Amino acid sequence: MKFASILLFFASSICLGQTWQPQHPLKSTSDIQLALDKMGVVGSVLYIAAHPDDENTRLLAWLAKEKKVETAYLSLTRGDGGQNLIGTEQGPELGLLRTQELLEARKIDGAYQFFTRAKDFGYSKNPEETFSIWNRDSILADVVKVIRLFQPDVIITRFPTTGEGGHGHHTASAILAGQAFTLAADPSAFPEQLGSLKPWQARRLLWNSFSWNRKAGEQFPGEIKINVGNYNPLLGQNYGEIAALARSKHRCQGFGSRLVRGESFEYVKNILGDSIQADLFEDINLQWSRIPKGTKIQQLIQQCAMAFNPRNPSASLTKLLEIKRELDKLEPQHWTRVKQRELDEIIQACTGFYADAYTSAASFTPGGSVATTIEIIHRSDASITLQSVRTISADTLINKKLTTNQLTSFPLALSIPASHPISQPNWLNQPNLRGTYPPTESNDVENPELRASLEVALQLIINDLPMELKIPVLHKTIDPSVGEVYQPLPCTPPASIDLESKHRMWYRDTDTLTFSVTALTDSVAGEIEVIVPDEIQAQWTKKPVFLAKMGQKQSFTIALTGKLSRVQSVGIFLRTAYGTYNQSEVKVAYPHIANQLWFPEASVQLHPLEIKGNQGLIGYIEGAGDGVDEALRQIGFTVVPLTENDLLGGNLARFKAIICGIRAYNTNEKMAIYQPALNKYVENGGTYLVQYQTNNFVGALNTSLGPKKLSIGRERVTNEEAAVKIIQNPDRIFEYPNRITEADFEHWVQERSLYHASEWSNDYIPLLEMADQGEKTAVGSCVYLKHGKGRFIYTGLSFFRQLPAGVEGAYRLLTNFIQPNP
Repeated sequence: MKFASILLFFASSICLGQTWQPQHPLKSTSDIQLALDKMGVVGSVLYIAAHPDDENTRLLAWLAKEKKVETAYLSLTRGDGGQNLIGTEQGPELGLLRTQELLEARKIDGAYQFFTRAKDFGYSKNPEETFSIWNRDSILADVVKVIRLFQPDVIITRFPTTGEGGHGHHTASAILAGQAFTLAADPSAFPEQLGSLKPWQARRLLWNSFSWNRKAGEQFPGEIKINVGNYNPLLGQNYGEIAALARSKHRCQGFGSRLVRGESFEYVKNILGDSIQADLFEDINLQWSRIPKGTKIQQLIQQCAMAFNPRNPSASLTKLLEIKRELDKLEPQHWTRVKQRELDEIIQACTGFYADAYTSAASFTPGGSVATTIEIIHRSDASITLQSVRTISADTLINKKLTTNQLTSFPLALSIPASHPISQPNWLNQPNLRGTYPPTESNDVENPELRASLEVALQLIINDLPMELKIPVLHKTIDPSVGEVYQPLPCTPPASIDLESKHRMWYRDTDTLTFSVTALTDSVAGEIEVIVPDEIQAQWTKKPVFLAKMGQKQSFTIALTGKLSRVQSVGIFLRTAYGTYNQSEVKVAYPHIANQLWFPEASVQLHPLEIKGNQGLIGYIEGAGDGVDEALRQIGFTVVPLTENDLLGGNLARFKAIICGIRAYNTNEKMAIYQPALNKYVENGGTYLVQYQTNNFVGALNTSLGPKKLSIGRERVTNEEAAVKIIQNPDRIFEYPNRITEADFEHWVQERSLYHASEWSNDYIPLLEMADQGEKTAVGSCVYLKHGKGRFIYTGLSFFRQLPAGVEGAYRLLTNFIQPNP
């Protein structure tokens, strides 16, 4: 819940023209010394892979902090098709979480972060499948755009084009990197980008070949070996330690890492462009002499870096301001803009300048106002005058000379235009396609954390040199257990329409729809209108609503009747005198990232469902987060979360079935203790169904899943439309209480199944066979065991995705699995 840092950046009177901004504020004199050293290096590296957590944080940290080149990671996707070890977020919400985890990792390893429009649609077995779902040309254009924007000297891929990376997205990222390496330099390729950008040819494209599964010191032909285990005395860490801290930010993927100390190696291999013999930057000029008339600045930077006094950083200001004046004389181009930004950060740090713009409000709404407090202080011998403050609503003249080490604080009331947009992640701002997010007016490669909803600009004079400091307005609270806590300040609709579920199964001719309206500001007045499809009749369609205070909630229940022949939508709207709103509020909040809000459309999809047997008492063992239990409640089952007391000594016989949530055996170390009672439950006549579990480095299985020997592998069927064949039907499991047909496997999302059973005793019966195109038939997605009077089922079928998405056949199939034939 803690917002990791307040992002401050100076901008000189010359427009930076950059769509990316610094995210590594200088906090100590060691940071300043490192930044001064980096000022003297003129070079850059772009690292490309497919997902959050694919990046090599050790190599990124070494490049950014040892070689001191501008370093960035381009993740083609935001990881929204992955799994989640720490919560229930899937799809867009998981993408929000993983995007922020990436940005937190970059704050540690010192790199920048870019994205494309590619959607992570789940595991893909080859690049052909990947490109059949992504809009290949759009993603390629985005990669070209990042190269033209960042202008890297060297591009490095995490994966090869030959498939050893396994995942089809991985291989696709390498293929696109190779194409973009050439096309970025071609003015006829994507010419629409050349208004603000120019063609760019990187010097070489390298593959960061895998360091695992090597013998000690082993080096393959064509590779160069890099020792990245250096100790950096300025940082008090080596790059293995920094890398582990950064990688451990990928918590939802279970990537907590051991801090590695001592000598360690990375390997790179030339793919395209200039060859190398020993160094990534062979024959690349990393000096200021590559910039016209830049040699004098190189000399000044070296003098400043050598003379820097960590006990008196402000003593460097005279030389720094001289560098700035010389830099401002140069012709504006990519590197002058980059170095202007770096220099402004150093100047800020050497003045001991601190600026804060905060409010007690957690959000704001269009047409409202935000009571803001500005606090500034400088702690140096510099002469600093605050001339004025520019905000969204006004320019305020101050003209005050700041006294050293005295805090200046004053209030500002920010008036918000009624046209101010609702805060939305830029990639979720429009309906999106299956594999690719739509383009947006803002740059698709921007770091979303760095676009503040509101900001103030301080106009300063530092030793007679005019400068501007922009600071975001943040929500600030004091937590007694933590201290100061900062969070982003979003612009929200006046109220959110909160739904029980985005998908509602219509399995009878009458149902009720319950939702609530929560005020996100004071004095919300209007009318709630519910728009239903023609086949459905509503008890009411319009109701007045008045919410006096922010946070106040009003609940509504509407009775619906009718026969539904196809999937249709119910829309819910709040109509006020200032506009019509149709948004729910989704919050993604964890201690290791900044809070994230998303406002999707407030509509409910009604799915016609013919189903029998959807009643009874079900026990549920919670796993790593899924919506299966709530989905079963929605269609009539009574679902009870099982406690430790239930599983160690409770009356399990009262349950018609017990279901184990995804990855419970990986995340709950007590499952081995519970297993004897679960086996006894089956033996006495119960049904125990275990959803997918993993057996890998993220979560090893340390106990048997069922009464007989059963092993889990990594086989999966990723094509959600792959043909499914029933091969055995014990206990008429595919006939009672619902007759399962091919139609029940239609409209599945993302995948059929994952983490199949790989080995089992002869007592188990495989139920289904399926295969991805060109692969052998898989039979481990569902295995059935008759044990005593009851039955045990392990299934890799992705019910955790299908049920929340309203897939009718998945409801019928799961009901059969947990409703034994009498």
